[in-house]
Amino acid sequence: MPESQTREHDAWLPSNGGERMIDGVDYGWQMRDHIARYHFARSYCVGKRVLDVATGTGYGAEILRNHGALQVVAVDRDDDALDYARRRYGTKALSWVKGDAYALPFEAEFDVVVSYETIEHLKDPERFAAECRRVLKPGGVYIVSTPLNVGGPFVSIHHELEFSPGEFQELLGRHFSSIEMFGQRRELLPLVKPLGTIPDRYRESIMQTGKGSVRLFKFLDRVNKVPAHVVAWAMGYGESIRSQIRPLRDTLPMTPLLKPHYYAMIAICRP
Repeated sequence: MPESQTREHDAWLPSNGGERMIDGVDYGWQMRDHIARYHFARSYCVGKRVLDVATGTGYGAEILRNHGALQVVAVDRDDDALDYARRRYGTKALSWVKGDAYALPFEAEFDVVVSYETIEHLKDPERFAAECRRVLKPGGVYIVSTPLNVGGPFVSIHHELEFSPGEFQELLGRHFSSIEMFGQRRELLPLVKPLGTIPDRYRESIMQTGKGSVRLFKFLDRVNKVPAHVVAWAMGYGESIRSQIRPLRDTLPMTPLLKPHYYAMIAICRP
């Protein structure tokens, strides 16, 4: 990667509050989880025409194209994000389209619709689910993810709502006849944090202002997480175990190192 491009990717997009991420910047587990979801979807997309709704900076659409999708149409409402994605990933088997999630500018023409971490941002998730159903071909597949709500505050101030598993399945069930539910990643419970809340507060400052050093945040964050990761690795609960995407109904092994629930839900929906 050219040096100038590397520098460009070593910063958050300004004023995005952390909701726009760029491939090549280490956002910790959050970015790895987003990328893992697209890799989870890729087997459904081989040889298919795919719609990626709320594509953001386009890294997910690029993953799907590179792993066998016939064509990926990537939609977002943000011109800057689309321009960035178009410059970085090009237009071979990729189309970048400005559009509204409530009024997608398509008919029933897609084999697969992918929408990750979008539905929780919308005031009318019912309308969005219906719109994704509308643009699917007969026999198509809708792949959607959202954070799992286990009570307490929302995981992001940018969310309009967060679902329990029952609420999410009930919503999707009003539009799709077949729904498979999966869970992704179990979070490490906080153990000893040598630096306390300093890395998290620094990260929030960077995301809100667009100023600061990503490399410094990465260093502080890794120092802070060393105790938890060392203990988890020693007891067999390292990253490869925690980041798996598994059927939501599967019984989770109980351990004081991990939270007793998944972080996110992924649903595979068919009309």
